[in-house]
Amino acid sequence: VLSQDVKKETPLQFKLRVHFYPEDVNEELIQDITRKLFFLQVKEAILTDEIYCPPETAVLLASYAVQAKFGEFDKSVHQRGYLSSERLLPKR
Repeated sequence: VLSQDVKKETPLQFKLRVHFYPEDVNEELIQDITRKLFFLQVKEAILTDEIYCPPETAVLLASYAVQAKFGEFDKSVHQRGYLSSERLLPKR
C-alpha cells in the first residue's frame, strides 16, 4: 500500500474478497470479524446480482439481516419506515 498512490483519507477502506465459499461458516471462519466481513461480501454480491439468489431466498436472507441488525420487532421502537434506508433486496 505504501508504494501505491493512495489517497490520504481517514479512514482507509479495504475490502475482504474471498474466492471460496466455506461449507460451514461457523467451523471454517473462526473469528467474528471474518464472519461479519464474509456476510457483508455475500450480501453485496447478492444485491448486485453477482451471485444469483432466488427471490424467495433473498427475502428470507433479508429478514435474517434485519433481525440481526435491529432485533425482534417492537412496535414502540420500530416505527413505520425504519427500513426505508436499508438495502435489502436486489433491484431486479
